[in-house]
Amino acid sequence: MDLHILHTLTGFAILLSILGKLIIHMYLDYLHQRSISLSSIVIAPFLYLGPYKSNVNREYQTLKYICNSFLVITCISLLLNVLFGVLLLY
Repeated sequence: MDLHILHTLTGFAILLSILGKLIIHMYLDYLHQRSISLSSIVIAPFLYLGPYKSNVNREYQTLKYICNSFLVITCISLLLNVLFGVLLLY
């Protein structure tokens, strides 16, 4: 496969996985009445970009696992994207 295509695909993977992570993270916070205001999201968006550490009810453990898995996928995709980008330069 061409490096340009791999670079583009990993970029899409970053976008989709971080969006999925943010949506699930916010949903879990909403379910457990831990929602923060929109203004604090704008001021400190990094609260949603880290792993989901809060305790959740047993029935939502799978969602917490999926949320944190999306973060891992995002990090791996980012590393691969940078690698493919550097390889494209040479």
